[in-house]
Amino acid sequence: MKKSISTHVVLIAFTMLLVIGQVESQNLQTANELAAKGRYQEAEQIYNTLLSQDPGNTAVMLSSAYNHSWMGARAAAEREFNMVLAKEPRNVQAMSGRAYNLAWGGQYEAAARQFEELAQVDPGNLEAEKGIAYVQLWRGDSRAAVENFESLVNRYPRDENYRVALAQAYIQLHQAKKAREVLQPALQQSPENELVREVWLGAFQQAARFEIDALPGYSIVDGENRFGIRLLGISGQVSKRLRLGLRYDNTLGMDVAAVIRQNQNAQTVMGSAVYNWKKNATSRIELGARLLPNKATQQVVAAEQVVFMPGNWHFKLGGFVALSPKTSNEWMTYTAVHVPIGSYFAIEPHYFLSKVVDAPAVEHRLMLNNKFRTADGYELNLGFMYGKAPGNENISNGQIYGGLLTALLPFGQRVWGLAALRYEKGVIENLTSLAIGAKIRFE
Repeated sequence: MKKSISTHVVLIAFTMLLVIGQVESQNLQTANELAAKGRYQEAEQIYNTLLSQDPGNTAVMLSSAYNHSWMGARAAAEREFNMVLAKEPRNVQAMSGRAYNLAWGGQYEAAARQFEELAQVDPGNLEAEKGIAYVQLWRGDSRAAVENFESLVNRYPRDENYRVALAQAYIQLHQAKKAREVLQPALQQSPENELVREVWLGAFQQAARFEIDALPGYSIVDGENRFGIRLLGISGQVSKRLRLGLRYDNTLGMDVAAVIRQNQNAQTVMGSAVYNWKKNATSRIELGARLLPNKATQQVVAAEQVVFMPGNWHFKLGGFVALSPKTSNEWMTYTAVHVPIGSYFAIEPHYFLSKVVDAPAVEHRLMLNNKFRTADGYELNLGFMYGKAPGNENISNGQIYGGLLTALLPFGQRVWGLAALRYEKGVIENLTSLAIGAKIRFE
């Protein structure tokens, strides 16, 4: 009888353990599914419950580590990955997850070491190979990234992620043509893929190694008609991060901020340097001279800082100072933000504060630019401007308003079309200007 009772107790205990194990397995699967859907907080609650019941469960701990990594909790993920590796030093999933977590946190050297260790533990591990390539891409080691991603693309030609990464590496090297070539099959295979479209668009946005811009145009200033070169510029990439240029601008810049800066019928010659920083920022500085209608010459210094934020948002801050012994000094500062709305449209509100020559006070201007850009790089900017200009003893305070329309037309690899139309109702004079020209690109 006692033996029978003992047997029943063992069977009941064994059955309960099976049930508990099945429940834990189901809960873990539910948490993993939530994490895969991006519902990280809900998954975290289930992982915490499971770990409180079984603190040493490496499967739950590993899943929790990945969940923390995906939700951006880098320190928590690092702690849990290390706990798994302390128990199972050759756990390839933990090694791979820890390496990516380090890389996503910007610790590229430590991530590279972890991927290299993974490759030693498991030769031929694909995660180790592509992880090393991604670290090279993210830390700006572009040539090494190109070599490794080319190998991956050759072996897995239908994998869109490898093509995107290879294209990004080419873009870092200012080889936009190669980036488009490698991305073309991915775009044809998955035209709805947002990342593919984004990188494809970036390959068109990037300037070529050497470019020439020429815009002849026609302008009317208070009934006086003029025809001539409105914009002539050359620029070239002298290193991976530095671009130099020289521009002649006669009242019609293609850049929105430049248009507002050129608020007089004045000819400007400017040399520029643009530097792309590693940490998602670009700096521009320009030096030159501007010839005013009264034959006074201004020495001009201009600068702009652009910061690229998550979600393709951009923040701009810039301005210029113009000095002359024959006139009062002139200055302008502005700020703007690029707000994407969908894949092909963005709004760019601008605010300008300036002090023009001989004006008794500062001038305020607001502009809303509407930027349209297609997947093939065709771009249209439609801007509307309104402002208040101070008066003097002869002129009362007045309203300033107008509009700007510019177009970039990449209908060929070598020659792109340029067009610009500008109208401004000023306090003293009105301006209408139209120009049509070309951008010659040498990739």
